Amino acid sequence: MNHSVRILMVLHAAPCSPALGPARRHLHVFEEISQRHTVSIITFAGSGERERFEREHHGRYERAIFISRRPRVLELLIASWYLLTWRSVFRRLYTRPMQRAIDRAIAAGRFDVVYFSTVLLGCYRVPAGVRVVADTHNVEHEVLARSAAVARSPLHRTYCRVQAAVTRRDERRFARAVSEVWATSERDARHFAEARGDNRVGVVPNGIRPQADRRFCSSLQRPAPRRAPVLLFVGLMSYFPNRDAVAYFLDQIFPRIRTRVPLARFVVVGAAPPRGVRSLASDRVTIVGRVSSVAPYLREAAVFVAPLRCGGGTRVKVLEAMLHRVPVVSTSLACEGLAVRDGESILVADRPEVFAEAVCRLCTDPELAHRVAAAGADLVRAEYDWRRIGDAIDRLLAPPFSA
Repeated sequence: MNHSVRILMVLHAAPCSPALGPARRHLHVFEEISQRHTVSIITFAGSGERERFEREHHGRYERAIFISRRPRVLELLIASWYLLTWRSVFRRLYTRPMQRAIDRAIAAGRFDVVYFSTVLLGCYRVPAGVRVVADTHNVEHEVLARSAAVARSPLHRTYCRVQAAVTRRDERRFARAVSEVWATSERDARHFAEARGDNRVGVVPNGIRPQADRRFCSSLQRPAPRRAPVLLFVGLMSYFPNRDAVAYFLDQIFPRIRTRVPLARFVVVGAAPPRGVRSLASDRVTIVGRVSSVAPYLREAAVFVAPLRCGGGTRVKVLEAMLHRVPVVSTSLACEGLAVRDGESILVADRPEVFAEAVCRLCTDPELAHRVAAAGADLVRAEYDWRRIGDAIDRLLAPPFSA
């Protein structure tokens, strides 16, 4: 692009580091857009996030407005009310302070684009004629439907099924209401194009920053294989698909691995592990919790495992493991939407016995592990560098819309 665009970014999580979940994508999208264009931000923020954002991004934005999150108890009550009235609990994203802030910002300034960080922010009013771009982290109703398929509790299954239906209704309605939608993969883009009935859907992948990441440089020299290989899983443990993946791995996959690689250890790194996850710790299973950096754990890992059975979007944790030259074994769902090739840049396995076999092969065949890890790192640097993705964002922002 050879001209600057004025953008109002409306975010449901503050783009601060260390970022978790959606905030990580918000951070990188903000960084790319703010390097090229004039940006103002309205975001929900918790304690300390305003100060951290202003400290980290001073001078990179025109104006930032922070909307305090509701108290957790009130959030739960509101979510319960939506649940009882057969509405999507994502409706809790709507607050009057946020709507007032959007109204004032648009009335006070001429924005070329209003960016919503999720299509479910389509619950907010924007004046007619304003170009609105809705980003997506995944297809939310699909995440819920997949969770219903693996949930053990009948109550949880029922919750997920009901919410999948009502969330699908909202996703489709809001996707049609905005000017265009951004998806994280071609697969998700096809879904939203079908929901909208047109092709005004672009692809903005998740990515990493290899050139700016010192952890990458420190990880080029992998330690020699050990007799007690570490199998690593990384993920926010308050998120059901991650908890399910850990339970599934320990129940159906890890015992098979232990018969062939008896000294193998399983390490789980991720914030907010609930009591049920912490109780899984043993002499061969370590539950770490939140860490300031996953780099030391990636450096020690022999294999990165992604045994997800539900979820959506594309997973940055898989890209990070590849970037750090850790060979990855993944279900087809966990690497969904990524340009990986089974047997080259990753090993894909959907049955427990096949997953276990793939992990054992990487633990016992250094040449295979090196080849898969090197191909994965090359793929990430070639396809998932945020600077490259920033160029794609520029093309999408350039009027007229061009996917």
